[in-house]
Amino acid sequence: STIAPGSTFTLGIQFKLKPGWHTYWLSPGDSGEHPEVKWSLPAGFEVGELQFPVPIQFSKPGEPVGYGYKDEVMLLATVKAPVKLDVKSVPIRADVTWLVCDENRCLPGKANLSLDLKVETKTLSFKNRALSAWEGRYPSLTHFPVIVSAQPVPDDAKARIFSVEIRAQNYKGLFKLKDWYPYPTPEATITDIVIDQTARWPTVRFRMTPLAGQSLPTTLRSLWVIPNSIEKDRKSTRLNSSHLVISYAVFCLKKK
Repeated sequence: STIAPGSTFTLGIQFKLKPGWHTYWLSPGDSGEHPEVKWSLPAGFEVGELQFPVPIQFSKPGEPVGYGYKDEVMLLATVKAPVKLDVKSVPIRADVTWLVCDENRCLPGKANLSLDLKVETKTLSFKNRALSAWEGRYPSLTHFPVIVSAQPVPDDAKARIFSVEIRAQNYKGLFKLKDWYPYPTPEATITDIVIDQTARWPTVRFRMTPLAGQSLPTTLRSLWVIPNSIEKDRKSTRLNSSHLVISYAVFCLKKK
């Protein structure tokens, strides 16, 4: 609950949802809107990108696909304090908007949140239980060697089907992919996602349709969830099944 000049700290916004309701990930899928946060901090403070944990997919056969959260979700932002702070406390304000839906309707919501943090010469050691409960659920840059290759599949001129293969270098076992989620892109929509696990390396196929007046993007940021972490020891690369590895990568879409 205290900060020091020049320190880095984390802010969290928690949503608790009633049974039967859900809210949305950064890329909501075929419909929906993700939560947005507008921060208000004193001059000199730097707020990082809003972090969304790995989502789940909720849809029924024949219905639009959505990505998001049920029960609860915690959104995080990393804040860097300026080196000079000549105040006793720092006011933090956040304007939050969101959309929640159940099977029959969707309701927009908004809130104005505030928090005052005391300024000390040294930050006191403190671990927030609510934030700690969400550790390990947020994407990070992949930390193991993988090769991601994307190739277009012949299709009509207005939409393009891509096939993406993910390979792990120096790994001899069966490489499985638990989930794959594309981040939003302003140029196109991404639909018809299928994960093929029949081969040694997982393959993801999806359809990308450019929006009006746009061309297909040349790169795409995606998130994948791997059911085991890949660890290196002195002799080989092996699997440790104790936890998930949640990574994201930017790969090139090779166009004709």
